[in-house]
Amino acid sequence: LSVDASAKGTLEKPVFFGGMALDLSAVRFRDESLPMVDHFLGDLRFSGTELTFQRFSGDMAGGPFSVTGKVRLDHPAEPVLDLRFQSQGTLVVRNDTLTLRTDSDLRIAGPLKTASVTGRVGITKSRFFREVEILPIGLPGRPAPKRANGWGRISTDVPPFRDWTYHVAVATAEPFAVKGNLANGSIEGNLTLGGTGLAPTLEGTAHIENFVASLPFSRLTVDHGSLYFTGSGVIDPVLDIHGSSRIRDYNINIYLYGTASEPQTLFTSEPSLPQEEVIALLATGATTRDFVQNNQALAGRAAALVFQDIYHKVFSKRTAPPANGTNPFDRFSLDVGGVDPRTGKQELMGRFKLSDQFQFGAGVDMQGDARMQLQYLLRFR
Repeated sequence: LSVDASAKGTLEKPVFFGGMALDLSAVRFRDESLPMVDHFLGDLRFSGTELTFQRFSGDMAGGPFSVTGKVRLDHPAEPVLDLRFQSQGTLVVRNDTLTLRTDSDLRIAGPLKTASVTGRVGITKSRFFREVEILPIGLPGRPAPKRANGWGRISTDVPPFRDWTYHVAVATAEPFAVKGNLANGSIEGNLTLGGTGLAPTLEGTAHIENFVASLPFSRLTVDHGSLYFTGSGVIDPVLDIHGSSRIRDYNINIYLYGTASEPQTLFTSEPSLPQEEVIALLATGATTRDFVQNNQALAGRAAALVFQDIYHKVFSKRTAPPANGTNPFDRFSLDVGGVDPRTGKQELMGRFKLSDQFQFGAGVDMQGDARMQLQYLLRFR
């Protein structure tokens, strides 16, 4: 840091001349989730009652950023800002779960205490990843999860940021990827951040695309889903998510609605089953009637869960996903410990999806009897 400046006038109305230079090769933060800043250079010039940002730039993990503009110092205790912040692919957050990069163009204008922030933020080359041991399903009779204190309230009470006003467009320049051992997909959104730092609002829509969740005994596909942000003081989007799954000879439809803090779920199936039976079928791959008819079915399901848990721990981290994002093994499903509806015996059944209408299946039961099937799916709308 080097300073070559002078001040004249009075304490009430000083006049500045000269400048300040910064040259920081690397800046590290105590918070490990914040990326390191490289090649941070600053060149600030004083001219009367103005401070001009000739250069104020750096690099965050390969993403450059810069600040340009002026700060008026007619009253040093109440500076007036007119700054522009720009970034390109700048890494904002990086940890084991989240990587967030942004392209941004923001303007900060007005008195320091009540400045306004306008512009746009584009989310690019970002992803969310998490290894999940079990995908939870709320079973009937279990109490609803308690709502966390301060749900959906993301704010700051630190002055002067608490009194700043915001009107910023937030959109996904590229789909936000969601990856994991049990779920894969992407999210696209077009939102507007408004309000103040103390009471921010978020308005707009986010869409879920190509989302597939792999439960221990089934595969759930989200045909289409949307999250509607209403712009209220609490960031609590309204859910409209439709999913489907095919387990054995059942077509299952799932509708998730309500709000993110208090979601509601509706299960239906073809052929028709009670909701409790549909949930049991999703969670275990069998209905409660199957367990009553064959007391060994539950043990077979438990053994399959143990096998899948060991498989994910041993092989999932060693196997890289295909470059095109698709996996031919997604067409294959293996049902261990199921019950043959014709004989009531446990069986090992494998199915391969040939197309949206055809699938081929082959299985063998505990007595060694084998069977093969070619199924054609009809949908009535």
